[in-house]
Amino acid sequence: MSESKAPYFPRAVIENALALHAQSYEFLLWMAELERRNTRDASHQSSRLQDASFNWIEKNYEAIPPAARPKRADLRAFANLFATYLESSFNLDESPGERLYSEDAHCFCPMCSWMVAIPNLQPKKLTPFDKRRAKNLQREFVHELARTLGPEAESACDHVLADTNLKEDIALATWMGQLLRRLEGVTPGPAILALWRAFAWKPTGSPKKNFQLSPQRIEQSLERVQDALTATGLSPSPPSSQLLHHE
Repeated sequence: MSESKAPYFPRAVIENALALHAQSYEFLLWMAELERRNTRDASHQSSRLQDASFNWIEKNYEAIPPAARPKRADLRAFANLFATYLESSFNLDESPGERLYSEDAHCFCPMCSWMVAIPNLQPKKLTPFDKRRAKNLQREFVHELARTLGPEAESACDHVLADTNLKEDIALATWMGQLLRRLEGVTPGPAILALWRAFAWKPTGSPKKNFQLSPQRIEQSLERVQDALTATGLSPSPPSSQLLHHE
């Protein structure tokens, strides 16, 4: 991304969010291995998955492998992201009451219930509603970006959204914005999975081989959308929304 353009998402914010996203996947794999070994500790109680995840991660922090362990300053954001990852991308069980977990501690919290199911998690099957929701999120994002560029950009939104050459760029930029919201515990549900598949999967319906995200790729996609919205080359001011502020 050229230095002459102010980023909509600061590089440091993108890098931290992507690092937490990668760690959350490694954490999921590690949790699956714990469940297979039956070595998890369930001595806690919480009614919310985000809180239960935070409590469990905080208690077992030193045991988490480095590749899956966030910085302590990012524990709350990481727990929020991990919780939304589970809730938005996977099915726990079609009959929730049958997979609740309890040992001597009699813990039936959401975290322990998920831990039992992790080895057999199935990706959610996207519904037409999920796909429509993803489209609406992209429209909202493009309009929000256009508002930072001015009236001419706002009038170009429909044209940009209809440009098939920008399909992956818009989906990726929107996904990035939603990733930052997920660090705050806010998720659009399975629509996030629809956004991911719009740029990380082939049109034929299978994952792209060796697909990897980078801050540069996200910045490039955002710049393409910005350029399409306006021919002036002006840089947008960072939005005042909470998308840019997380601990």
